[in-house]
Amino acid sequence: RAGDSGAWVDCTPQPEIPVCTTCTQADLKAALQSCFPLVFSSYNWTDNQPPQIVYAVPQKLGFGVGNFLGQYFHVRGIAMLANGLFTTTTLFNISGIPMPRFLPGQLGNFSLVPTLQYTCGQCPTSKVQQWPHTCPGPWLYSDVVEVLRVT
Repeated sequence: RAGDSGAWVDCTPQPEIPVCTTCTQADLKAALQSCFPLVFSSYNWTDNQPPQIVYAVPQKLGFGVGNFLGQYFHVRGIAMLANGLFTTTTLFNISGIPMPRFLPGQLGNFSLVPTLQYTCGQCPTSKVQQWPHTCPGPWLYSDVVEVLRVT
């Protein structure tokens, strides 16, 4: 754990959450509902299609680059755990470096529904709105390291 204000996530490993072999599309819908509402994201669902998870890129950088990266990877983590299609509303860049705007979805794999449900429940909505990186949430299951290493 780092930081004197407790603003960092514990460095201890996340619990082992078993994959679900019997989860269905209905289970995924319920898990997604537990992840929302978020002021910076929304999701759309059409039956027999992967969910579309959208990060609404802030138009005004008012509270710091790190907080926006936290939001971006929180939403990207939700999409990855849901096997959903990830998009952003506009180009999102940090200090002139563009972040990936798209991640393809895949319908039919619901094995990570318990992990999605667990991680979305780890951070109260009041914290997620601005500081999702301070909670052990979906961002920990995103491709944050790979994306930041490439950029």
